[in-house]
Amino acid sequence: MEPILITSSVLLGKEVVSQTVNNTARNLLLSVNDLLENEQFIFKKILDEYDLNFKIEIITNYIHNLSEVQLKNSGIKTCIKYLENILIKIKQEVDNINKEITEHNSLWFNRFRIPCYKQLIINLKNDINILSERFDILTKIKN
Repeated sequence: MEPILITSSVLLGKEVVSQTVNNTARNLLLSVNDLLENEQFIFKKILDEYDLNFKIEIITNYIHNLSEVQLKNSGIKTCIKYLENILIKIKQEVDNINKEITEHNSLWFNRFRIPCYKQLIINLKNDINILSERFDILTKIKN
């Protein structure tokens, strides 16, 4: 009976890891879609250029398909933890950009003003690069 318990706890652990990353990624994708649908956002090309939606889907599918044995590897666990952290940070950046757009739109003569989210876009670009690098490390560790 003990092996069944161990197997079930490993499967449960895999599901927890997979669901945690999936939930974080899903929230991020919703925020990115809100940003892309906003007519006032002038940097849509940058998000298209970095293909963020595609990267997020690939990463979540990759993590979901890791085996129980692979998830026991401390290097893989660390990579997944830091991937989730950068996904959360990217979501915060996207939310901050959305907030800045809303605040800008509430200003008088907003069409004659320049939005103040250039630094937020730079931060977002850096975070997307970090996401790509961390995913590369995960794939290298797995192999």
